[in-house]
Amino acid sequence: MIADLLFGIRPGYLITEYEPLRRLAVSITKQRDGDYLWIFRVQDMGKITALLGKVPTFTADDTQVFRAYNPLLSQTVPDKSRKKGEGKFEIIHKAPKLLIIETFENKRTVHVRVPTDNVQMLWEVMKGYPLNKAIQSMTVARNVLEKLGITRFHRPNTQTFDEQKFFGARKDYKGYFYYPAKVLQSQEVIRHDPNGLVERIAEHWSIQMLFEEEEEIVI
Repeated sequence: MIADLLFGIRPGYLITEYEPLRRLAVSITKQRDGDYLWIFRVQDMGKITALLGKVPTFTADDTQVFRAYNPLLSQTVPDKSRKKGEGKFEIIHKAPKLLIIETFENKRTVHVRVPTDNVQMLWEVMKGYPLNKAIQSMTVARNVLEKLGITRFHRPNTQTFDEQKFFGARKDYKGYFYYPAKVLQSQEVIRHDPNGLVERIAEHWSIQMLFEEEEEIVI
């Protein structure tokens, strides 16, 4: 018999609109304080991270257990290059499930967590478009949400994608599309135009390329 390693999250409420997330849950139980405890399998961490738009955090003891179960869950690879200045977008920390980027927003420098699964999902969608062809950003975003099974941005009557509703939900817009697009642009595999167009400019890419160390050249 093979045992599953499980973990739980308490979002503070029942996420009724997250049907894809509910399908991954081993159990959902209401606690005495009114919160809901969602139990998942560790092997589904990637899918759960993509749906939540963030990586769950764990105690030091739990992290040790995860490290023993799968060392990649806690492995980190620091980025060697950092730049300064307004308008910057840099990956300053890398882990298999999470990137931390440094960017400039609202006249200040901010650090943002970007799940690698969201970056990979956007790339999977971009691979479906012809090379060097500009596509509307919202068309790409709609396809990303469709692949994730997220329908809460659909109009109730027609079930069509409501672009304004998605764009207005800034946390979701940035988490599922904007930041992943900027990561891919920094890898020079897509071009994200400020006018609302996105274009694939590379034939091949994989998320593992983010973690490849630069080889030292000896002459």
